[in-house]
Amino acid sequence: MPRRKQLTFHIQDLRCAGHIIEELSKLPQLANFDMNSIELIIKENRPAPKIIKKDIDILIDRLQRGFSANKHTVTQLNRCYLITNVHLAKWMKTTQASVNKWIKDGLIKSSKKSFTNLEFFDIDEVIDQLRKQKRKHSVNHVFSSPTSIINFTSKKPSYDDTRRSGRDNELLQRAQNDL
Repeated sequence: MPRRKQLTFHIQDLRCAGHIIEELSKLPQLANFDMNSIELIIKENRPAPKIIKKDIDILIDRLQRGFSANKHTVTQLNRCYLITNVHLAKWMKTTQASVNKWIKDGLIKSSKKSFTNLEFFDIDEVIDQLRKQKRKHSVNHVFSSPTSIINFTSKKPSYDDTRRSGRDNELLQRAQNDL
């Protein structure tokens, strides 16, 4: 995944600098810091995790076929198949890293019937989750929430104002107008 673009602004470039400096000056842990060297770092939004829409049908088909062909080899406990992320990756013909990323991003969730310390998957639940991703992707792909992460740092200035690109100046102007 490529590194997210980030923009850095000096506190003195903002109209609200006095208010921010005044508020931060009240904090005892910042007593020995130079308040005029504060920088705002704004990072670009991370794209919402998703599985490519055209691949979802293929993944569902492969998962159903893989399960039906191999369910006799999968261990059962209390009439539940103990299907792991390794099984999912093998049956969907993708890498374990991809399946683990989907699990981490919440695109695929383990079964509600999982046991403590063990994460298992129910085929029907996984297929439903993939179908929900397809519906969500086809309906809401335009409406992604524009949230940014803003970091406040107080350190020696490292950003050369004379080298700002036109785009950075435009974003700075918009940020100042919004404040």
